[in-house]
Amino acid sequence: MTAARPRAWVRVVRVLAAIAVGFTLVFSAALLLLQRRLIYFPQPYPVQRVEDLLPAGGRALEYQLRGARQFAYWVPGPAATDESPIVAVFSGNASLAALGWSDWIDEAREADPSLSFLLVEYPGYGRSGLEPTRANIIAATMGAWDRLAEELGLERPALDARAAAMGHSLGAAAAMEFATRVRPRRIVLFAPFVDIKRIARRTVGPLFQHLLLDRFDNAARLREYLPAQPEGRVLVFHAEDDNILEAGFSRELHAAHPQAIELVISPTGGHDGILATHRDRAVEFLAGE
Repeated sequence: MTAARPRAWVRVVRVLAAIAVGFTLVFSAALLLLQRRLIYFPQPYPVQRVEDLLPAGGRALEYQLRGARQFAYWVPGPAATDESPIVAVFSGNASLAALGWSDWIDEAREADPSLSFLLVEYPGYGRSGLEPTRANIIAATMGAWDRLAEELGLERPALDARAAAMGHSLGAAAAMEFATRVRPRRIVLFAPFVDIKRIARRTVGPLFQHLLLDRFDNAARLREYLPAQPEGRVLVFHAEDDNILEAGFSRELHAAHPQAIELVISPTGGHDGILATHRDRAVEFLAGE
């Protein structure tokens, strides 16, 4: 009897271990297969003519990426000159480029008609093909920027010299990916995170965070961008009551580069309302004031 009991416990431990391993493997496989559905929320446009959603003078720019059609939306400033800033704009993960920013840009151009905007659509969103991934977003961004250079008849160095960038939430990370490649002098970030791996760690735990496929990292991109662009300045807005991405993320980014980053924390505004709350200050900053 005494010899049987240890063997019974060994069997129990083995069964529990097998269950734990099985659960870990199943959860890991599900996380690998489904994680992008938890990050990206692509949707089609609710109208046939997307151009009808754009501010006056806006038009679609079509280009190809790995055999799939991609779109960006060009909104030139009514009073833009050959030296006026061109702002590459990046939406949050649940927004469409032309739908999410049109009202904002309408009012921004009233405040400063010299500003022009390129609204970058993510792959898989709106009318754009492929699936949204970090690699595809970076490739689509640079494809859109090259397409704009072609549209304006400019060489890339001339276009890059006029570049600015602006992004909200996940779009802040896309803006920073753009910044490390184009080196704009002015960047506006609304409600950024530090790095997406940290969010994954809080969501699925320290073990499974290593399965993250799309590793957006704003802290790392800032460390690359600022030494490469000595004239670079970043303006960060965050709401204290943001219940999606905490304001502490922006404080941490600012603390790492206090000379280059200006931080504005508002008591209210939430995750999305912060865009409207500080539009005027963002426009002034992008225009170089």
